Amino acid sequence: MTEAPATAEALSTARQALINWKLRQRQDRLAEQDRIEPVSRDGLLPVSEQQRYLWFLHQLAPDVPVYNMPAALRLQGELDERALRSAVTGLVARHESLRTRFRSERGLPCQVIDPPAPMPVTVIDLRSLPAEDRLEHATRLAEQETRRPFDLHNGPLMRCWLARLAEDDHVLLLTLHHIITDGWSVGIITRELAELYAGRGEELPSRQLQPVDHAAWQQRQLSTDTERDQLTYWRERLAEIPPVDVPADRPRPNQPSWRGAIHERPLAPGLIDGARGLAAAESVLSVLAVLTAAFYAVLSRYTDEYDLAVGSVFSGRTRSELESMVGFFANTLVLRADLSGDPTGRELVQRCSGTVLGALGHQDVPFGTVVAELKPDRVPGRNPLFQICFTLLTGDMIGQYNFGDVTVSPVQVQLGTSRFDMAFQVLTLADGSASAWVEYSTELFDQDRIERLIQHYETALASITADPDRRLSQLQLLPAAESQLLLDTWNPAPVDFGTGELLLHDLVAAAAASYPDRAALRFDGADVSYTDLDEQANRLARLLQLEHRIGPDQVVAILLDRGTRIPQAQLAVLKAGGAWLTLDPTHPAKRLAFQLDDASAVLVITDSKLAAALPPDVPRIDLDDPSLARRLAEVEGTAPVCAAQPDNAAYLIYTSGSTGT
Repeated sequence: MTEAPATAEALSTARQALINWKLRQRQDRLAEQDRIEPVSRDGLLPVSEQQRYLWFLHQLAPDVPVYNMPAALRLQGELDERALRSAVTGLVARHESLRTRFRSERGLPCQVIDPPAPMPVTVIDLRSLPAEDRLEHATRLAEQETRRPFDLHNGPLMRCWLARLAEDDHVLLLTLHHIITDGWSVGIITRELAELYAGRGEELPSRQLQPVDHAAWQQRQLSTDTERDQLTYWRERLAEIPPVDVPADRPRPNQPSWRGAIHERPLAPGLIDGARGLAAAESVLSVLAVLTAAFYAVLSRYTDEYDLAVGSVFSGRTRSELESMVGFFANTLVLRADLSGDPTGRELVQRCSGTVLGALGHQDVPFGTVVAELKPDRVPGRNPLFQICFTLLTGDMIGQYNFGDVTVSPVQVQLGTSRFDMAFQVLTLADGSASAWVEYSTELFDQDRIERLIQHYETALASITADPDRRLSQLQLLPAAESQLLLDTWNPAPVDFGTGELLLHDLVAAAAASYPDRAALRFDGADVSYTDLDEQANRLARLLQLEHRIGPDQVVAILLDRGTRIPQAQLAVLKAGGAWLTLDPTHPAKRLAFQLDDASAVLVITDSKLAAALPPDVPRIDLDDPSLARRLAEVEGTAPVCAAQPDNAAYLIYTSGSTGT
């Protein structure tokens, strides 16, 4: 995932002054700390905490390419392949991270930096294919290449691949393992490749410091009082953190495969401008506070939860020495927000601003260190501390630098994996446009659900910015088309059935008169016609009235195994004027006794096999009693007089017991 630089946007003058004062304080504090100094390359070279955590994850699943990072560029123009190879080799020589591998010493990782050497570029010629098929074929091959796992011990951890589409059309693919790079670094790599290709390598700044120097510096800093205080913040902030489970299309598997996909689409024009305007009006640090507020609003509506934690990836380059360095410095911060009390949009933005500021003020502690400190329960298929990411990326790092006369544009390559349940990223460009980019687990979600999520996010963000005084419970999430589908298409105007007094059993009788021989009931290969159903129900209803005085609002329980006898008994109770209560034969006797007592049932229709589960003093009719058939034959098969009215009870039903008695 690409990380977001922590930048201040749309700030008021007072807010800018406050931030500048805080930055000066931070610079003074940094001046008092140890500077990052070059370390000896002899002996065991330390790894950063970010690398240590990723190395640990790699040991658990070495063949899963979930931490591969592809960068695919389309190069259109007369490409000098020799100059490109030289540029790639020069790039690797400049940055030690691109020729670093990792070995284990006593169970712990350390870095091995190989000397500079020519970087191989694998070339695939696709010019024999039809011209209209070449780009698609190259993209498919690139995706296969990006899914090849890396060997962290033997390396190399960067591969270079070039597809020839035509004399003046190529696709360049760089595949790197995340342990040596991050999203910010991809922009540096693209820029420096362009400079080296154009023969301007001498204009690039010299590399006095490398990632291994930062790793050694970081180890010293983690033992300082300042870093211990930051770790205390995270320990308290993330105590008893709840999971955020968005409703999915499929159950979570016990063992994840990390299969995933990417879905991207533009956001509505002007949406980000509206968010920036609200950020300025509320004097919050960044538009990120507004964008996360809308995302939390959607999550809260989806989950009906108000204590929500998501991950957010930041550049981690809090020192100027790191800004032009290729390596893995990105840090994931857990943003835990409180949405309780039905806040207004303004209040929610302020809360999110406080959450972001608090996290940024304690971002020097790597995520892996926070996990090690909190020791959350490890559950297969779940990431520790959070399942969902939300990140803001500003600018388009790829595609801004041409290779001389060769035009560069990004190519979308699907890695086919997802590290989280969902990683939701908002990409904002300099021209004011924006898009939502979502990497999601295909084991959990379908693409149409992700598309609806983006639509709901877009609608929620528009709702917050248009009316920030609207409360969380009142925020609009459904776009107009979906709202119309739910409210109108799927819920049309009520149908007028007239003001007649026909009851359900009257309708069954009418059906028996209209099509007497049609099957009314079907079970286990046997049919019961409407005529037979109606006549049998009539006889039993007359018996209920004659022998047990069943009438309106009197409850008759039915305890029978599944089959045609249940609907026959239900219809008979209705014809007698009573209300039926169906009992489950699998329930314990105490549960059945409670329901009979609670419902004030006056009679139970059952059989001799199931009657043993009933209290002995409850009146009952056994349908398999030989004398019952004789008594039923003696009564008429026509409908009895029913005193029930539409307002009388028809049936009672008990829930599964999830709410107690």
